Amino acid sequence: MLKSQASPSFQTHLAPAEISAANISIEVLKSNNRLDKILKDGKELKFISYSTSIDSLLDFFGMGYEKIDFICGQYLIGPFKKIIKEEGIPKIKKLNDYIREGRLTVYVPKTLNFHTKLYIIKRGSQTRTAIGSANATRSGRKGRMFETMVFSEYNYQHQLLKETEEAFQQHKERCEVLFEDLNKILDNKSEEEHERTIENYLRNDLKFAGEEAKEFHEITKNVFENDGDVNESKILSLSLDKVSRTSQSLMKGLRKFGAMKEGNQILIPRRKFLQVENHELPLMHFDKNKNQIKMALDGEHCLTAKDLDPEKIAESLHLVESYFDTVDLATCGDSGPVAVKMNMAEAMFSVFTAPFAHELMRIKRKYVGLSVERGLRFSVIYGNSHNGKTFFSKLMLFWITGNIIRPQPGGDFTTTKVHSLNDWGTCFPLIFDDVPTRKLKESETTFKEYYERWWTEDVPTPYLIITTNEYKLEAWAASRSKKYEFDVYFKNSVGNQKLTNQLLTQKNDIFLYFSNLFIEELNNKQSYDSEDENQIARKVWKRLYGLAKREMPSYFPMEPLDKLYDPGIVQFRNMIYRDKIAHISKKDDVLKIVFPDCETYEVKAYVKLLNQNCAPISRGKSITIRNPEAFWNWLNLGYENMGRFGKWYRRKYG
Repeated sequence: MLKSQASPSFQTHLAPAEISAANISIEVLKSNNRLDKILKDGKELKFISYSTSIDSLLDFFGMGYEKIDFICGQYLIGPFKKIIKEEGIPKIKKLNDYIREGRLTVYVPKTLNFHTKLYIIKRGSQTRTAIGSANATRSGRKGRMFETMVFSEYNYQHQLLKETEEAFQQHKERCEVLFEDLNKILDNKSEEEHERTIENYLRNDLKFAGEEAKEFHEITKNVFENDGDVNESKILSLSLDKVSRTSQSLMKGLRKFGAMKEGNQILIPRRKFLQVENHELPLMHFDKNKNQIKMALDGEHCLTAKDLDPEKIAESLHLVESYFDTVDLATCGDSGPVAVKMNMAEAMFSVFTAPFAHELMRIKRKYVGLSVERGLRFSVIYGNSHNGKTFFSKLMLFWITGNIIRPQPGGDFTTTKVHSLNDWGTCFPLIFDDVPTRKLKESETTFKEYYERWWTEDVPTPYLIITTNEYKLEAWAASRSKKYEFDVYFKNSVGNQKLTNQLLTQKNDIFLYFSNLFIEELNNKQSYDSEDENQIARKVWKRLYGLAKREMPSYFPMEPLDKLYDPGIVQFRNMIYRDKIAHISKKDDVLKIVFPDCETYEVKAYVKLLNQNCAPISRGKSITIRNPEAFWNWLNLGYENMGRFGKWYRRKYG
C-alpha cells in the first residue's frame, strides 16, 4: 500500500506499498491538458495548491463542479491586492459570491506555507486523486511547465484514498477560512455596498472591521453612558458571537486589561479598561444625552464645565494669550508675527474642534453625502525645525485633558497604525507629530479613504492632525487638508525651556468652557451650511471673550485664513527667495517662473496660488506670466510706489 506522510515543511511524500487494488499511474504532463481531463466531469473537488488564480477557480465551476474545497498554500491577500490594482474588484466579488452561496470554501495557512499539490475528485461512488508537482493554475493544469503527477482511481473506499483524505485534513487543520470575517460584515450590508466593502477590506489587509468595531464601541459607550454607575470593580463583557476574530487573537490584544475568558464571553475589569496607559490612543466619548465630553484618565472624567464662571474664563483666556505672546520672543519668517499667530490660532481651533469632528462629519454626510464623498479636511501643521510644532501639540492636549499626553510618533504614520489606534471608537484627537516626508508620500490610501471609505456613522472616528517639516504635499493630500504654517524659529535657550515648562504646569480649564459652548452651538446646528470646519469654534471663542468681558486678540481669525490673507504670496516668496526651488527669467515682455525639479502636476497646482490678474499659464515645468507688472505688484507689497532701484532690488532679493 502507498503511504502518505507530512514532513515538517508539510510537503506530501509517498512510500511504496501494495497497490493492486487501485488503478494508479505516473505521468509526465506535457501540453495535452491531461490534468484537466482528470479533473473533468467531477461534482465535488478538494485540492491543495501552492498557487492558483481566480480564473482557474472559476474554470472549475465552468467544468460543472457543485462544491469545491480549496487549500491555498500561501496567504492570498497580497495577490488579491494586485488583482484589484490590475483588474478591479468585480472578479473577486464573483469568487466571493460562490463562497457566500456555500459552493466554495477557501482555506489559507495560519503560519507556514504549503507546497503540496493534491487533488481529490468525486462523482457519485467514483473518486480520482492526483498528487505531484502541478499547481492549479491554467499553465500547471496544461503541463506547460513539464509537471509529473501520480493519478489514482477508486470505485470504493480504499486505504490509500483514506490516507489521501487524511493528508488533506491535516493541511486543513492548520488553516483559517478565507473571508470568514469579511462575510460576517457583508451579511449586514446591502448588495450595493459589497464591492466597496470587499475592496476596502483587501486594500488594508484588515482581519476585522465593521460589525466588530461596533461591538467594541458599544463597550466604550456603555462605560461612559451608564447613568451613575462608576463602580471601578464592575466587569465589562464582550460576546464572542458578535466578533469576527478568534478568542485567542482577541485575548492577545485584551490581556493588558486583565481580560478573562468565561464560556462564550470575554470579561474585562472596568478599572483597567479606564486606565489611560492601557490605550495607545486615549478613550474619549461624546455623550450626546448628557451633552458632555468624557474621557478615561485612570477613571472617568468629564471635560465639559457645568457652569460658565466669567472670572475663571478670563483667567483661562489670559493663559491662552500668554502662549501666543511667545511668538514675539521668536524669529518670524517673511509672513511676520501676526500671520504666525493667526496660523497657530486657526490650528488651535481645529484641535479643540477634534472631539466633535465625528458629529460634524455625520451632519455633512447626512446633507451632502450623496453628492460629496470627501469628508472633513485634515489639519497639517508644517514648518522648519524648532518652530514649536511638537510643543503646540503637547500643549493643546494638555489644555484639553489636564494631563501631559504625547502625540503619536510621526514615524508610525501608516495605514495599519491609523486603523489599529481606533479599536474602541474614540474621539480623542489623533495627532501624528513630525511625520517624515517619506511617510507622507506613502499615505495616499489614508488620505483618500479615511473618510471616503472607512468612516461609518456608528463608530466614532478620531480627527487626524499631522505636523511635519514638509511643506509640499502631494495633490491628493493638499486637496484634503487645511495647512497651517508655523513660520517661526524658537531659540533652544534655557529661558525658552523654562517658559514652555511653565505653560505645561499651569492648569488651564479653557477646554471645559469651550466644550460647553461648542455643544450648545452644535445642538443648534440643524443643517450643513458651510465648508468651514472651524465655523462653530470661531463663534465659541467670540462668546468666551464676551463672557469674560475681554477684548479678543486680532490674530484670532473670524474667517478662514485664505479669506484674510493670500497664502500664495508667502509660498511663492519662499519658493523663489528662500528655498530656491524656482527661478525667474524674462524675455521681451514675458516672464517665466521655472521649477526645474518639480513634477508637471505640481507646477499646475502652483498656478492656482497666483492672482489671476497675473494672467498665468502652466507650460510643463514652468509658469508663463503674461502680465509681469501685476505679478510684481502682487508679490511685493508697495511695489508700485517704489523707485527704479527699489523695484530692481525687490525683484532680485525679495
